[in-house]
Amino acid sequence: MNGHFDDLPDETKEKGIMAFAHCPPGDDGCLMVRLWDRHLPGWRVSLRRDDINEPVEDRNFAEQIGQFADATPLEPDQVDFDPHDTDSLTIQRFVAKRKGSWWQLPKALEVPDDK
Repeated sequence: MNGHFDDLPDETKEKGIMAFAHCPPGDDGCLMVRLWDRHLPGWRVSLRRDDINEPVEDRNFAEQIGQFADATPLEPDQVDFDPHDTDSLTIQRFVAKRKGSWWQLPKALEVPDDK
C-alpha cells in the first residue's frame, strides 16, 4: 500500500493522506480490501455518497464543537450522568502534521504554534 500511494504526485500527497487514501486500493483479491470488507461493512456504500468530502458549513455547529473542545474536562467525581448514555461526547486527539514520509494533514494547513 505504501508503494501504491507513494507513486502519486507530490502535490496530491501534500493534501494529506485522508484526501487520497480514504480507502484501500485494489480489488476484492487484495488482503486489505478483504479486511475492510470483514471489519468495516458498509465502507463501499459510504464511498458512493456524493457529499462524503463536502465541508460542513454550519457555523453554529463549528462553534459548538469549539466550545466543547475549550471546556474544562470533568473530574471523574464530577460526572453526574451516565457516560454510556450521553447526548454528546468530545474526544480530542492531536495529530502530527507530518509523520514519516506522509503528510497526515495538508502541507499548506496553518497550525497555531501552541498546538
